[in-house]
Amino acid sequence: MFRLLPPSWKTDRLCMEMPILLCIFVVFGLTFTGCSSLMRKEVTIVPLTEYTPKPNLELIQNIRKNKDPRNELFEVYRDLTVIDIHNHDAGNPNAIEKWGKYGIDRIVLFGDISEPSAQITDQLSWQQYRREPSHVYPSFAGFPIYEDEGLTIVRDKLEQGYLNIGEIAAASTNSPLFQK
Repeated sequence: MFRLLPPSWKTDRLCMEMPILLCIFVVFGLTFTGCSSLMRKEVTIVPLTEYTPKPNLELIQNIRKNKDPRNELFEVYRDLTVIDIHNHDAGNPNAIEKWGKYGIDRIVLFGDISEPSAQITDQLSWQQYRREPSHVYPSFAGFPIYEDEGLTIVRDKLEQGYLNIGEIAAASTNSPLFQK
């Protein structure tokens, strides 16, 4: 037997399918346009330190051609700007002078990683940056990555002016965090 459907069955069906169709269109739109295209915001990054590379390739070629094998590498390449991009010496108050003796012009500086003592070395990195802003890129790693307060600490440090998030976990048996 056939039942006659009420005249509103088409409208009711459309009302039930409309949210599904809307979801399909939204997913399709986000997939092809990207999630961030809906909320584009202009971001301007203002560096706190300046670096201008030497564009002279001849300098490097001359250094290589005329290097004396009896000299240490830091002596051979002293005329180049060298940035140490991974330095754990934040706990050393003389880190800038120490590494400067070896021709290191700038340091991405952090200390301990993924453990409570990292909060102390984060502060030491910041102090060295405040003393020598043209030589230090301060980094931090002292925040609990598995706790809610970690995100707040990261935001606060970046807003303070830290330039890098250093190592936050170590695959080393020497790290107290991983010895447990």
